[in-house]
Amino acid sequence: MDYHEAAAFLFDLRRFSVKPGTERVEALLADLDSPQEDIPFVQIAGSNGKGSAARMTESVLREAGLSVGLYTSPHLAALTERVRVDGREMTETAVADFVEEVRPRLIDRAAASEPLTFFEVVTAMAVREFARREVDVAVLEVGLGGEYDATSAVDPVATAITNVSLEHTAVLGDTIGEIARTKARIARPDAPFASPPMATTRPPPPTRRRSRRPTRAGSAPPTPKSRSRASARGHTGSRSSAAIRRRTRRSPSRSPTGRRTRSTMCFPTARSATASRGRRGRAGSRWSTPRR
Repeated sequence: MDYHEAAAFLFDLRRFSVKPGTERVEALLADLDSPQEDIPFVQIAGSNGKGSAARMTESVLREAGLSVGLYTSPHLAALTERVRVDGREMTETAVADFVEEVRPRLIDRAAASEPLTFFEVVTAMAVREFARREVDVAVLEVGLGGEYDATSAVDPVATAITNVSLEHTAVLGDTIGEIARTKARIARPDAPFASPPMATTRPPPPTRRRSRRPTRAGSAPPTPKSRSRASARGHTGSRSSAAIRRRTRRSPSRSPTGRRTRSTMCFPTARSATASRGRRGRAGSRWSTPRR
């Protein structure tokens, strides 16, 4: 069996739905001579950031001089990315050899209506590879939840939870409390457990203040109530002042003789007076048209 045939067989297991529980993985590991008993594991769960935490933990352990296995999910390009030993991916030959060994057992369990899922088989493959490579410690990223995840088939020496939020409510629970309870059960009473402080309640949403729009020119006139208040303070408002100026500045009218005359209510402005001086003719009339 080559790698592509082995990978196609594993991907075909995705058609089986997820069933909470570790019994199927434990039975498969027992058929492989229980490789999980020879390796200390660090198990990391969480809604977000568990993959980054697993990689940082693996980096710290390798810096300490240990041989470290790392199991994460999902992969980006190749199936071998999920299983690493000292930073190097699992070889395609090792994947093909494992699938060729466990394929008859998987087919028999599927025929007995007890199939294993893709994640369960790949988790068993990672544990078997870590035991074969004789690593000093292995870091496992939890796939879904914690208590009934396939990675919980091992007995970890240390556990951690990054954070908890609403996810996979059909399997883990409808509230954050139920999901946190499921994830927290990866902890062991005799093993270290790490978790950052988490908020128990959500902060209230920010309130938006309604801003007052400035009054623009040409807007609707004030209401009678506001107009009465303005007049009581001694202010008439910009619109009333403009109305007064329009009433006092009348356009010139023409007399029966054809000459332009001023209305009795019109008051000349500085501009009109300057213009009138340029329009004076020889006769000295104020409104006579200058000769050309």
